[in-house]
Amino acid sequence: MKSRRHAVLSNIDRYFASRPSIPRLRSLLLFYPSHPTVANMFSNLDVICGSFKLLRVLDLENTRINHLQSEIGNLINLRYLGLKNTRINKLPSSMRYLQSLQTLDISGNVLLHNIANIICKMENVRHLYINASTCTGKFRIDTLKNLQTLSCIHIDNLILKSSGKLLNLRKLGVALSYNSDVNRFCNSIAVLEQFESLRLVSLMPSGCLPSLEGLSQLHSLIKLSLKGRIEMLPVPREFPPNIAQLTLHSSFLRTNPMDVLKHLPKLSILRLRVESYLGDQLTISAGGFPLLRFLELENLGHLKDLTIEDGATPRLRHLRISGCPCLKELPVGIMSATTLQELEICSMPSQFVNRLRGEHSDRVKHIPSITFS
Repeated sequence: MKSRRHAVLSNIDRYFASRPSIPRLRSLLLFYPSHPTVANMFSNLDVICGSFKLLRVLDLENTRINHLQSEIGNLINLRYLGLKNTRINKLPSSMRYLQSLQTLDISGNVLLHNIANIICKMENVRHLYINASTCTGKFRIDTLKNLQTLSCIHIDNLILKSSGKLLNLRKLGVALSYNSDVNRFCNSIAVLEQFESLRLVSLMPSGCLPSLEGLSQLHSLIKLSLKGRIEMLPVPREFPPNIAQLTLHSSFLRTNPMDVLKHLPKLSILRLRVESYLGDQLTISAGGFPLLRFLELENLGHLKDLTIEDGATPRLRHLRISGCPCLKELPVGIMSATTLQELEICSMPSQFVNRLRGEHSDRVKHIPSITFS
């Protein structure tokens, strides 16, 4: 039996010139280097559309395709189409015939404009990945009743006239400007009972997120990611009431975020990443984080001292510290974290690692798994 899956790593045009038709092919993955100096223009898309009618998976990531030929509409069995970083500037109207398509990735370096009229007719799409910076035009996504994932769309391009029709929407990534009305947006999606994951990203040159008022309306939300400068962290009652996972990225907070976050009663996973906190001291005080199981401190370039008070994280099982070059040592208080099962130390200074392996080894001897990388 001939192979139903092919992965082509290089010399793609030569590959198609020398190969006969493979009528039973189901998956085709084309791998090109992503380096900008590599010439990777691909000119055999018409061969694919004409020869592999049964394709279900087609991934063209990093190939340079200025446009898709209308023949793409012949691949009526296609379920996954990956066009990330292809630099395409137009989607042909024939894509409306791809009624089996479930995943469309047009993120990364693409140059698409006004694609809503085509996408809104693809009623079976479940996962849609776009580039909020380059994909313009108004999107009325409430016609996509099977949509589960949408990332990342600019809030000003998102139209939700009948959001109650999005019964399956679970994950949403939204790009914001400083004057974006987050409260109105949250009000429009608050009725979605399956909605569980939201990522908010600032597109402003200053990186500032607007007021986050309205997040408390999202009762079904359990995962929240915020990327961008935050002038002041919302108070606990302004967070989604059932929030279990929180990621802060580039927040540039100057006050200890733990003083607020420790009061989120259902928080089990917390990630502080890439200058989310600018202070040199971080204290996790007692009496908070009742359900926290995973804590990550990553790329906090100013952090020098970490304090964990006795009883601060009664259920912590996994601690990950990565890329904090000024952090001197693990605190003595880690000895009171008796539930801790895993400690990950990644990209930390040799002095920190040597202390942990030597004079401070007694602080972590109760932890079953300790890894360094």
